[in-house]
Amino acid sequence: MKLETALLERKSIRKYTEKEIPTELLVQLLEFAKHAPTGRNNQGIQFYALKNPYYIEEMEEVLAKELKEPSYSLRGAKAFILTLVHRDNKFSKQDTACAMMNIHYGAMANGLGACWINQMSDHCDGPYLRAFLEKLDVPSDYVSYGMMALGYPDEDPEPKERVSKTRVIE
Repeated sequence: MKLETALLERKSIRKYTEKEIPTELLVQLLEFAKHAPTGRNNQGIQFYALKNPYYIEEMEEVLAKELKEPSYSLRGAKAFILTLVHRDNKFSKQDTACAMMNIHYGAMANGLGACWINQMSDHCDGPYLRAFLEKLDVPSDYVSYGMMALGYPDEDPEPKERVSKTRVIE
C-alpha cells in the first residue's frame, strides 16, 4: 500500500474475523510505535500488546464497568496495544497520538484493521481499570490515553468524508 493511499483511506475497523494475529506482527507494530516522535525525544511511552483472550475479555468487562455501559465490546478484536505514559509528562497526549497513528498505519500496511479506543483517558484511575493495570504491573503513576484494537477486518466501510477546514496562506 502506498503511503498516500494509506493517509487518504485510513478508516476505523470495528468488526474482525476469527483469524489470530501472529505474535511477530504484534512485535513489528510495537516497533513502529516506538519509532513515533515524542516531545523533546523523551521516548517515555510504554507499550503493551495483549492478545490473550482472557485479557481482551477482562478489558471489555473493565471498560463496561468504568463507562457504565454493560454492553461495551471490543467487537471481536484479537489483540490490542495499550499505550502508557507517566502522568506528569506534559507531552503525553501528543506522544500517544503520534504512536497510535504509527500503530494504525502499520496495521493497515499488514492487512489488519484497527480502531483507536480512547475511553481510557477519563477512567485510568477508576477502580476497575487501575486494578486491571496493576495485574499487568503498570506503575501507578502511569496512565493511558488510548489503546488500539486490532484484528483482521470483517468489514470494509467507506472512508468517511473529511470536513475539517484547511487553508494555505501565502
